[in-house]
Amino acid sequence: MFLSATPAIKDLSDLEMASSIINRQQGQHAKVMAALRLADRHSDEMNSPSYKDAIHAACRAVETWMISRAGYSPMLDQGHRISASHPPPDTITMRFNTPEELRHALSETIDNVRGGMMENNARVDPAAFEHVMMSVKGAALMLKAGSVPGLQACVTADNNFPYNMGRVEEDIQAYNDAERRSDSVYLRNLDLLTRNDPMFVEMADIVRQASQGRVASRPDHEVSSSPLHVILFTQHPCSAAVAYIYLRENCDRQADVVCLLSDTKPAARAEKLGELRLSSQGRSVDKGGKSIVVITTFRLGGFGLNDFVFCNLMIQMGEPQRRLV
Repeated sequence: MFLSATPAIKDLSDLEMASSIINRQQGQHAKVMAALRLADRHSDEMNSPSYKDAIHAACRAVETWMISRAGYSPMLDQGHRISASHPPPDTITMRFNTPEELRHALSETIDNVRGGMMENNARVDPAAFEHVMMSVKGAALMLKAGSVPGLQACVTADNNFPYNMGRVEEDIQAYNDAERRSDSVYLRNLDLLTRNDPMFVEMADIVRQASQGRVASRPDHEVSSSPLHVILFTQHPCSAAVAYIYLRENCDRQADVVCLLSDTKPAARAEKLGELRLSSQGRSVDKGGKSIVVITTFRLGGFGLNDFVFCNLMIQMGEPQRRLV
């Protein structure tokens, strides 16, 4: 569910109208707000069972929401409501095993980070955990290799591999430039990044099926006469880069793939997304219309990008809970 152009969330009252729009079933809105308020009341008791139960209930209540931040909200201002006949979003969860040849190296990285945290006497305190975590050698790689295990292999082979923010965007710029494409480290290492990783095979299948108006893994779902469009969220820019180049190289005939990262200003990102929304109109499977795949990070997706609503499918690659590093 995309609730486009909502303001930044400051307290629970900001979610009240959003919940009333999204939760159509009788009594569901009240249950959602009750779960959120209960979690808020117990926020100073983070280790208590009541807090954990409240948080789980709150997470279940909002797990299908995608709220984009901006200074206005047409949906809220105009009092729109989602029709009761509109089908609820269908969540498909897929789990993939780490390629066997990478498991030992990843385990070593995890053990080193665990040892570093013990040396720092790191407490699981949400207010300080991330700061302590990032001070531990190898922690950034561990988090980023979580969703793209092949990154571990690339860094092992080349400790100067560009997986931090800034250098990733530069690499994508090289890839997008026909004259400099061969300079892209991610392109040169694409096989190592994705080798024996079934996640990328599945990702490509989702896009190919979407280009035919079909939802992968849902053969009984109604087939659309228009190609389905996809928004793909990743946790880190390096994950976005791998997904972007992989899909460009493997699904170019089926999809127009675009990557929006922090190397473009917010206004330019919003303008590009608006252009894609307009471009999506009138595409037909029978006439060879391609799917549009927009790739960005969870964090950037929440800053002024208000035209996601043309996308039919959302892929979450990794977990959105951790802040961008």
